[in-house]
Amino acid sequence: MATALAIRPAKAQAKLTLSQFRSLSGRPVHHKKPQFTIPFAVVAGFLPAVNYARTWAPSLGWAGALSHTGQGLIGYDGIAKRWSFAQAKAAGSGAIIAGFSIHWAANKLGINRMLARMRVPIFRI
Repeated sequence: MATALAIRPAKAQAKLTLSQFRSLSGRPVHHKKPQFTIPFAVVAGFLPAVNYARTWAPSLGWAGALSHTGQGLIGYDGIAKRWSFAQAKAAGSGAIIAGFSIHWAANKLGINRMLARMRVPIFRI
């Protein structure tokens, strides 16, 4: 008595949409358009440093003012050869750190993704 094996026909595969394609590793491949965005909190954090450079520009020239601002942002006094956190605070390092922190928190909370889904152009937090 031989038993007959029922051969099942293969299921017809549905056509994959663009978001359903998978890479060789099995993970989905995401296709998105590159977009230019400006993180507002980070740009706002640099405004005190720009103002600090602008106040030194008349006396030192722009090259000297940018050099002075750069030394001030990292907190190193090149003349006295010591670290000065008061100078870093005056140059605006705290505002830059706060701007990056706000941007990081907005990304973690999904605010920037919400703005992108609402199709708000260029602006991100």
